[in-house]
Amino acid sequence: DYRNTSTLERLLEAHRSLGQVLQEYQAPVMEKVAPSEKKEGSDEPKGNTCIFERILVFTNNTNPKENKSLRLIEEATKDFKVEVHAFNVDEVDARREENRIIVWDGDNELVLEEASNIDTLVISRLGVQGELDAEHAVKVLQDRGILVLNPVYYSSIACNKYETAKLLEAAKIPQPRFCYMDRHTLYDEELYAEAIHRLFPKAKLDDKDSLEELEVVVKILDGHGGTGVFTCDVKKLYAILQCVFAVDSKRGLIIQKKEEADGGDIRVHVLTLRGGKQKILAAMKRVKLSGDFRSNVSLGAKAEPVKLTKEQEKIALETAKVS
Repeated sequence: DYRNTSTLERLLEAHRSLGQVLQEYQAPVMEKVAPSEKKEGSDEPKGNTCIFERILVFTNNTNPKENKSLRLIEEATKDFKVEVHAFNVDEVDARREENRIIVWDGDNELVLEEASNIDTLVISRLGVQGELDAEHAVKVLQDRGILVLNPVYYSSIACNKYETAKLLEAAKIPQPRFCYMDRHTLYDEELYAEAIHRLFPKAKLDDKDSLEELEVVVKILDGHGGTGVFTCDVKKLYAILQCVFAVDSKRGLIIQKKEEADGGDIRVHVLTLRGGKQKILAAMKRVKLSGDFRSNVSLGAKAEPVKLTKEQEKIALETAKVS
């Protein structure tokens, strides 16, 4: 979560090392100038090098004073000769002209002639999803071979909790039991029973009192930041879902069996390169809020360093590989 300072410090260090990671797995792409060879008065950064010449950020707000993520990216690159270009996802688009790519929004225009997946990095924020012109702009850059974090297709999956769960299920990656729920499923007795039995195979739906012991987590598909999620028992679930679908009959939900975590959850940043080589860049544990089941930093939860177990490393790497 870019909004958490302690997490950000480690993440920025991961960003700084990204060039070294690429150099480790790919052919060298730049020559370091020895200090004795630097010209007097040169503005070359001392002691720091970066593989990227420019970073393009697609975001909802291009004002660094108001957009903390953008401000921190700019701060992280201030010691490097790196251009940071921010584009508003509501207005951005891109087009190809012979060997050039032109990216513009209402305030900025950038012409890329020699950009490649080595010297240019695109950070595609959540706001890109659903904005057709913004998605098109990112795809134009992506098709050119420019490194995009993260690619549009996989970001769209990650922004849909049910699609993500199905992807993990297909890859046999461990996760809580889950089912999809919509108005049609709720009011079809057989489909509803089938959905609940996906979560609790031995659930006795005709024994209402026994359902109080079965806890679930209900989430909207595109929620983030801890919003659009609640817990309840299966006995109360039906009535609550009736209310949800009365407000929005077209809403789709994912319901998961509630699993107890060790005081929070773990986030891992993994870099997967062409050829399948991977590197874990950073990891953190988000500590659950007091009196709440959520651990979102945006809601006030704290993040702390964590040492991954071998099993956790394996799960993180396998998840990154399929996503």
